[in-house]
Amino acid sequence: MAGLAIGILEELPAGPELAWAYGNQAHILATGDRGREALKWSEKSLALAKRLGEEELVIFSLNDHGFARMSLGDETGRDDLEESLRLATEYGFAEHVLRAHVNLAAYYIASFDPLPAERHLDAVLDDVAGFELEDLRRHLLALRAWHRLLTGSWNDASEDASNALDVPSSFASTSVLALAVLAQIAARTGRFQEASAYIKRALADAARVSNVIWHIHQISAEMAWLRGDSEELRHAAAAAAGAFEGEMVYVAPAVDYWLWRSGHAINQTREVKGPLALEILGSWREAAAEWERRGCSYEAAIARLASEDQHALVSAVETFERLGAEPAADMARRKLRQLGVTARRRPSKTTRAHPAGLTRREAEVLDLLSVGLTNPEIAKRLFLAPKTVEHHVSSLLAKLGAANRTDAVRIAKETPQPEAAAP
Repeated sequence: MAGLAIGILEELPAGPELAWAYGNQAHILATGDRGREALKWSEKSLALAKRLGEEELVIFSLNDHGFARMSLGDETGRDDLEESLRLATEYGFAEHVLRAHVNLAAYYIASFDPLPAERHLDAVLDDVAGFELEDLRRHLLALRAWHRLLTGSWNDASEDASNALDVPSSFASTSVLALAVLAQIAARTGRFQEASAYIKRALADAARVSNVIWHIHQISAEMAWLRGDSEELRHAAAAAAGAFEGEMVYVAPAVDYWLWRSGHAINQTREVKGPLALEILGSWREAAAEWERRGCSYEAAIARLASEDQHALVSAVETFERLGAEPAADMARRKLRQLGVTARRRPSKTTRAHPAGLTRREAEVLDLLSVGLTNPEIAKRLFLAPKTVEHHVSSLLAKLGAANRTDAVRIAKETPQPEAAAP
């Protein structure tokens, strides 16, 4: 329909109707992950909107133009999105403010760089309630669940994903994303039967949004790897690559990563960047450091599994234990035993529980706060990036209802602790 409208309008003098038709065509293509086509139409829309002085359309088109550029691997597209956000805020176009925040958050999270997404998620979740946009709110909960999965807040991620699924949404991708988060957490914590059930549901729902099917197959590949099922790993990795639409450059590293893990050849025609590329190249130390900088402690620990360094492997075990990621913890323990190092005992469920709902990492940061360590000192002690520690401190303050670090330590001391299980 958009193409037909454009054909008719191009026979007439160029006006706002044609500019908006170009913009709507770009939007349809951008949301369908057809970045190159979206770029072409958004450029036409932008040029005509600027010439006609259509400020709202400039904002609208900058959003799709920026997202299309970023999806094709051009990180400068972020400048378009930020400019769209700035102008929308300046001119009071609240709907376009929301769109810019959502697209920026989605890009960062899908690129496995969750920390910059946080400010956009916070802003939009606060605002969306005022618009009574329930479908969008549920979609944002699913997106925040993915963010929390990446940053190690798995309990909170599960809660967000479950809440997103409470009521069916008109956004087809909402249920797929929420189910994917639940499947990944279940797989990483060794609940493989539950993970398989979530994956089956997600694949059924993904039939309506085919451009995310690859992500579900990727989770199947991860589960097969955690289970040590090499045949299923190869099958799932190949399925993910087959379902992947090559224009989505910003998520291509995840596809190539599981091809590499499974022993398949990697697509050599595209450049793979980021920590996943570093793992593929065998640079585990640099990969772990980059994952920590991004606030992804589980992924950093996975990178350390490639190490022969005892301290790095012990650190990985500690991370996995804090998260309850027993399959990966078992991998690390086996490697330590191969190196002649006595593996740590698995902590009991009682020991792992925390009455204030803190994650294992947050509880450890709190312990170090109680002895007076600064964020940089904690970062060094836990092999984390300072930014990651800052994130954990903010999170534990919020959960404890503490005004500051001193208050957090006081509240923690007054909170009854669970008894450790007998040895």
